Amino acid sequence: MIRERLFEDFREMVKIPSPSGSEHRLNTYVIRRLESLGARVEYDPMEGHCIGSDGGNIYAAFPGDKSRRSILLSAHTDTVIPTTSLDPKLSNGKITGDGTHILGADDKAAIAVIFEVLRQSREQGFPYPPVEIAISVSEETGLQGASLMDISRFSSKEALVLDMSGTDKIGYAAVGARDIIIDVNGKASHAGWAIDEGVNAILGAASLMRKMTTGTVDDESVFNIGLISGGEAVNIVPERAKIICEIRSFQEEKMDAMVKETRDAARRTEEEFPGLTVAVTEKEKYKPYHNDPRSPLIISLQKAGESLGRPQSLVRCKGGSDANIFNRKGLESVVLSIGMEDVHSSNEHIFLDDMVRLTELLVKFLKERK
Repeated sequence: MIRERLFEDFREMVKIPSPSGSEHRLNTYVIRRLESLGARVEYDPMEGHCIGSDGGNIYAAFPGDKSRRSILLSAHTDTVIPTTSLDPKLSNGKITGDGTHILGADDKAAIAVIFEVLRQSREQGFPYPPVEIAISVSEETGLQGASLMDISRFSSKEALVLDMSGTDKIGYAAVGARDIIIDVNGKASHAGWAIDEGVNAILGAASLMRKMTTGTVDDESVFNIGLISGGEAVNIVPERAKIICEIRSFQEEKMDAMVKETRDAARRTEEEFPGLTVAVTEKEKYKPYHNDPRSPLIISLQKAGESLGRPQSLVRCKGGSDANIFNRKGLESVVLSIGMEDVHSSNEHIFLDDMVRLTELLVKFLKERK
């Protein structure tokens, strides 16, 4: 019965397209389901509208034993691209899409698990703590929805963010990320009779990139050149070029060092190309976090896993999640794996057994929480 309900809940949500910025339809469905399970729901569309979304963040509370410490469960409704007209298939325990679209297990599988955890809490009748729920929008576009969430609306001091690949893993730390935007400005000229009068911004950008340390910088840091643009026509010496990079690290100081190295490379490039100017700006996406791996929250999750015969591995996450935002706001948060694999691709899939495993872990955690 649990397997069937998890699959049907997930299937219904996957049928509703919810790319970042267009979450309203799915939010309406999620709110209706949460209310049917006995949760009190508050919806804040303005938190979405101010970032260009037609949907808003969902705040929900499921009543429980007030003598026990409440816990916050978190997921997000948006997907990286639409799941238009998708009807997922279940074969040999594996849930897949049609091979042309993403599946949307990131993060709709997590919402299906939350529904089932609430359902089992009511059906089994065991004493459980108050459960609060945060469902954000626009997570895939830089954790925008969570950034606008007002955590003072929650009484919980700890959160479980259901948003990681793999199984039986607890993400206790994660990288931070910043964008580095590099604007290279030269001088336009005719590429025929006045080519030597110009200052080629694209050549300057190429020289600059060769000076930068990219790829795996060290065991905690990466530097990716993701986008480059420039030029207007093949018969014009390009006046402008733009490079957009992303840096990630578990340490703020190491991101600072990567930004400094980029600025130093920019100055050397200006000296190399007289008349060229290079402007380097940075934009923080989210800060890294590092929770104590022996915190009471993590220990209790590990004990729940051990009692089920499934030890939980502690991992450091190389990607961001709403946990980065919650930790920054003072809410101790860890990420739990939900089993999704090959996310953001047409090969995305999830095994139903892994959704069941997470459901069982959370139910056990709630039963034992004091």
